[in-house]
Amino acid sequence: MKLTYKKIIITGGRGFIGSNFIDSIKNYDTQILNLDNLSYAARNEKIQKFNSRSNYNFLKIDINNKKKLSEVFSFFEPDLIINFAAETHVDRSIENPEIFLKTNILGVSNLLQVSLKYWKSKKKKKFLFVQISTDEVFGSLNFREDSKKETDAFDPSSPYSSSKASADLLVRSWYKTYGLPCITIYPTNNFGPWQYPEKFIPLMILKTILKKKLTVYGNGSNVREWIYVKDCVDGIVSVILRGKLGQSYNIGSGEQVRNLEVAKMIIEKINGKNENYLKNIEFVSDRPAHDLRYNLNSSKIQVQTNWKPKHSFKEALFLTIEWYLENLKWLKAHSKSYGVQKRIGRL
Repeated sequence: MKLTYKKIIITGGRGFIGSNFIDSIKNYDTQILNLDNLSYAARNEKIQKFNSRSNYNFLKIDINNKKKLSEVFSFFEPDLIINFAAETHVDRSIENPEIFLKTNILGVSNLLQVSLKYWKSKKKKKFLFVQISTDEVFGSLNFREDSKKETDAFDPSSPYSSSKASADLLVRSWYKTYGLPCITIYPTNNFGPWQYPEKFIPLMILKTILKKKLTVYGNGSNVREWIYVKDCVDGIVSVILRGKLGQSYNIGSGEQVRNLEVAKMIIEKINGKNENYLKNIEFVSDRPAHDLRYNLNSSKIQVQTNWKPKHSFKEALFLTIEWYLENLKWLKAHSKSYGVQKRIGRL
C-alpha cells in the first residue's frame, strides 16, 4: 500500500500510537509534520530517529492553541490530518477530568474549525480529517452481548471515554453539517514497545521485573480486546487508503483476554512457568465504573479494506516482553515518573 496524500499533519505524533504510525509511513513519498505538546507520555526516544529525515518535521504545539494551528495549516498546506492527540488514561480522567475535557473535546473542536476554514479557503479537492477514537466509547459489555459495531450507540462510563465520544460526535457533525471530509477510527486496546508504563501491560512487566506485587482490580475478570500496535497502525493506513468518507471503522483483533490471564502470562514469561503466579498478584478494590468487557466487531474494515491483524496476542505479548527486557534502562527510568510511581504500589 502507498499513501496518495502528499502533506500530512499528525497531531500527538510523539504519543504511543502516533509515533508508531509515523514509523510505518516514514518511507512514503510524503511530507510529515508532527504536532505534539510533549506531555508526560511523549515518546521522545522513539521519535528521535526521524529527525534526520528530509520528509519529517516536528513542532511543539498544543491543539488547544487555535491561533498556532491556523498558522501551521496556512504555511504547510496539508491534505491529510490525523488526530492522535488525546489524554487517554482512565484513572487520570477520574482524578482530574478537566484536562480531558479541554484536550479531547475543545482541542478537537479547534482542529475541526481550523480544518474547515482551511479546506474551504484552499478549495482542496483531496482532503481528509481522521479522528482516532477508542473502543471505550461503546461502553461495557457483559459476557453474553455481541461485539460492538460502528453503528451501535455510545455508552461511555468514564470522563475519558465520555470526552472521546463527545469529540466523535463533533467530527460526525462537521461532516454532516459542513461536508468536511472525515473518517473516525475506533481501535481496541493497543500494546507494544515504547508504551508508557502506567498502561496495564508495560506496568505489569515493570512490576514483575522489580519483583513488586502485580495489583489487579477486583478479581481480575475484566476482559479487554488487545491488538499489537503495529497491526493497528496498518489498519489505520488501510482505512485512509480505502475507507469511505463520513464512515467509522473498528480496528480490533477479536482476541479477548482477562486481565488476570494477561498478568499470569507476563509473570510466567519472565519468571518461568514453574512459579505460582498467584503469589505475585494482589487484588485491590475496583475503580469506579470499571467496564467489564470490551469487544469490537471488525468485519467492516476487513471487508472494505482487506485488512487483518498479522500477530496473535500471545506472539505480540512475548515480542513486547522481550523488547522491555532488552530495554530495561528505559523502562526503569520511568518507574518514578508521575503516575507510574503511584501505580507501582497500587494499580
